[in-house]
Amino acid sequence: MKKLILLLLICPFYSMAQRNETDSVFIKSIPADLGKPIHMPELDYNPDFNLDKIFGYRERIRIFLIREDSVYKKLFSRYIYTADSLKKYKEDGDYAAWFRWMKQYQVDSLPVIDFSKNELVLYSACEKCLEVCNHKNGSESCHRAGCDFKEAWFIRKRKG
Repeated sequence: MKKLILLLLICPFYSMAQRNETDSVFIKSIPADLGKPIHMPELDYNPDFNLDKIFGYRERIRIFLIREDSVYKKLFSRYIYTADSLKKYKEDGDYAAWFRWMKQYQVDSLPVIDFSKNELVLYSACEKCLEVCNHKNGSESCHRAGCDFKEAWFIRKRKG
């Protein structure tokens, strides 16, 4: 019991010691002209879309424009956790428990975007490179062999 109380007393100190500077570095690195932030699902689930194949290995900041509905649908073709996806299941069938759970906790759906007026912008950057490395000055040395990219989505009026 004493160990548990001691652990509970020490935990707040561990959380204070864990600064999250990478988040603030990432947020500060986002250009102002990308548009309005929008929540989109993670792209990790889609093996058909890999930014590493589109951008060079040394690019630590990546901006990807989506200007067509077909590209948008391809990116999120595997995303099934939307309100529309629940229409194919019945509340009283084999998936009744799953359906009720999904309906109860569902808060996300893919937004409908008019690509004739808007474009979707994906901003991706390696937080550790932004915080630790000096790539802007031409340095090739890096924090480690592989980068871990964070993503942010924006929607803006279509340019040209």
